[in-house]
Amino acid sequence: MARTKIDYGIDLGTTNSAIARMDEGENRIIKSDDGQSDTTPSCVAFNKKQTCFIGLKAFNRVSDESAKAFNQFSRSGKYKKEKNAYIEFKRSMGSDKKYESSFMEHDFSSEELSAEVLKKLKSYVRDDSEITAVVVTVPAMFQQNQIEATKGAAELAGFQYCELLQEPIAAAMAYGLSTQGADGFWLVFDFGGGTFDAALMRVEEGIIKVEDTSGDNRLGGKNLDHAIVDEILIPHLESEYNLEETLESERGRELLREALKRPAEEIKIEFSSGKSKVDYLIEDLGEDDDGEEFELNITATVETFEEVVKPIFQQAVDISIELLKRNNLSGSDLFAVLMVGGPTFLETLRSMLREQITDKIDVSIDPMTVVAKGAALFASTRDIPEGLQVRDRANIQLKLKYPETTVETEENLGIKVERDKTEGEVPGTVFVEINRKDKGWSSGKIEIVDDAEIIEIELLPGKANGFTVTLFDNQGTIFPCEPAAFTIIQGMKVSSATLPLNMCAEALDTNRAKALIVPFKGLEKNTSLPAKGKQTFRTQTDLRPGNRDDLFEIRLYEAEEPYSRALPNEWIGTISITGEDLPQFLPKDSEVEITLEMDASRIMKCSCYFPYLDESVDKESPSRKQEEIPTEKLESDIEKTRHSLSLLFDDGGLEGSDIDDLETKLAEVSKLLDQGRNDRDRKNEVASRIGELIKKIDKLNDQNQWPAAEQELDDAFAMVTVTQQRLGDEKTTQAIEQMRQQAVVIKETEDTGQARLMADALRSLDYHMVKEDIGFWAGFIVSFDRDFDTCEWKDKAKARRLVDEGKEVLATAPSKAKLEDIVRSLFELMPDKSEPIGNVDLSLLKH
Repeated sequence: MARTKIDYGIDLGTTNSAIARMDEGENRIIKSDDGQSDTTPSCVAFNKKQTCFIGLKAFNRVSDESAKAFNQFSRSGKYKKEKNAYIEFKRSMGSDKKYESSFMEHDFSSEELSAEVLKKLKSYVRDDSEITAVVVTVPAMFQQNQIEATKGAAELAGFQYCELLQEPIAAAMAYGLSTQGADGFWLVFDFGGGTFDAALMRVEEGIIKVEDTSGDNRLGGKNLDHAIVDEILIPHLESEYNLEETLESERGRELLREALKRPAEEIKIEFSSGKSKVDYLIEDLGEDDDGEEFELNITATVETFEEVVKPIFQQAVDISIELLKRNNLSGSDLFAVLMVGGPTFLETLRSMLREQITDKIDVSIDPMTVVAKGAALFASTRDIPEGLQVRDRANIQLKLKYPETTVETEENLGIKVERDKTEGEVPGTVFVEINRKDKGWSSGKIEIVDDAEIIEIELLPGKANGFTVTLFDNQGTIFPCEPAAFTIIQGMKVSSATLPLNMCAEALDTNRAKALIVPFKGLEKNTSLPAKGKQTFRTQTDLRPGNRDDLFEIRLYEAEEPYSRALPNEWIGTISITGEDLPQFLPKDSEVEITLEMDASRIMKCSCYFPYLDESVDKESPSRKQEEIPTEKLESDIEKTRHSLSLLFDDGGLEGSDIDDLETKLAEVSKLLDQGRNDRDRKNEVASRIGELIKKIDKLNDQNQWPAAEQELDDAFAMVTVTQQRLGDEKTTQAIEQMRQQAVVIKETEDTGQARLMADALRSLDYHMVKEDIGFWAGFIVSFDRDFDTCEWKDKAKARRLVDEGKEVLATAPSKAKLEDIVRSLFELMPDKSEPIGNVDLSLLKH
């Protein structure tokens, strides 16, 4: 059957993946080749014959390879690096990490390995000649480089068209179709193998909207496995055997951790079934430091297990509580918490959610397949680009128009016979019959008058309604047509995906004399996609045409809080504009209007407009590969963070309990690094945790500076109020009143950054009023004349002439316009005040 809709949805997971398809209203998981399972392990392995294995066989090879590597090291102290089996490569998507293969004599990227998983999932489909398009899900908090890498993996897998869908939206669609009359707030709690997303959804009359999202790309089932290894299994082995030298060796600890990862995962799964204790045995792990054979023979209790995993789950629970809090909600306001991901089977987590958020836990759909099913639902509403549709032109070609999703029970179907696109026979008079797949409704035979008709169709509530299309001539002869089927999902409409964070660019804030990240208007957090954002900056240096060394950089960041330092936020990439991009000379301090466009999959385009030149420059989306962070840098960052903490305490900016809490968190981060100094993924997690601590310290610093910021705001209001009484109008009165109302919230939250931004806005409004007063410009002439000899003029003679000209205007025919021109000319003759502040990079833009 020729498809016009994508129909196929794939959940490309860290540990497991799944594929689902919509067929005439039926949403089904396509079973794997490995025992007809609903999911496939996201694992890839190669053998000596260079055969590629994906799924369960590859998963077994991963654990066998790890066990063999440690066994070899424990006996000889040597390790022959022969990696040919891989898992959890989704965690390094968008990075420059390479996975070496001794058998293939090739280093694989995460995209290449992910592409093999996608190919395997596609191979499960036996009854479609060619699948050209697919919807692939990604975590809501995935970074820009990870988004682009996922798109790249789909292309490598042979998909000619790929749309990306945020995993929480996919889950909400699957739940939404099965939950009728469920208006209110839902919390999607997506704790997967490698990532965690929390998404707040609002449902009104079947319309599902993303209200807000949060999450952690370094939090998932893998963290649980590592904790079980580090806090349960290794301490148990240490108590039974002499492993001191083995564990002091970075290589030895790393290999033992890898060898114990599968036991940890299997113990975790055993506890998911509700057991109070788990017995586990692995014989012949290797030799200890005394040359004695050792094994893992342990009885783990649920109490010990919970002690280890609860702190990790608590991170996810805290993120969810904070998400609700910033939307002025609590657990009692939720209709349900929708559980997604394998670890959500654990009663430990479910109990924590019941105790801390709500007891309305919904597991009515399998948490392992709900994302794939939701992706297929979404895919059934998305068109395959016409150029990629595989059609048999010998069949009668139709154009169908209908709503893919609706909350109504009756809808109109528009149908048009496209004779010009049909190569086969088309009868002079064409009749059509539309039948609902459940056989509960039929349109009967209807003549398509003048090759176009509108037919009212009836829908079953709360279902994906599949329909067939049959064409006849006036003799009742059936003519094949394309498309011959379509689906309308009743009871649900899903709004667009949203931006998880603010899109910002780093720029020099001249008022604060420091570099901050400035948001793009129109690309704020939770903006519906696709979207377009703009922001205006100024250059710090001249750009000469054709000169590649003259440049400025647009350094793009995703951030929870704009107007913060760039350091702890997520760098997307950098777009450079050089003299080679410009046809004419661009002087410093020129305006640059930057426009960013983002499509529904968060793929970005950039355009720069230069008013001085009346020219635009279009640039490709910045693409970067995340590099491995040196362990030494992380150690240095931990020490710098500790130093910042002590300075804040010395300045009186912290209570004792605050510093204890932050010091505890910093100690936990340091311990994380010590447990996996050579583990690249662990180092990324450490960097993320350090970033969060820096944000908290910066926030406390801001709070420490609140009294001064509050005074600055009050002074600005006092100044603008006086000016308003003299020179204001109704428009400025309304603007000041609106800012007074906003200031109430700023003072309640003691938001230092927003207070200073508002003070800037008030000073700008004050200037807007006073510049219309001739006395404002006259005052400059008087002061320039009085202080003339104290100023280091660039051209003293010219400055003297201008001051005298201004005095003449004042004495004979006072004119605001003439005085303003003279004053502006005098300012141009004053010493240049736009020198770079401190060590600020001149390639930065100004704001």
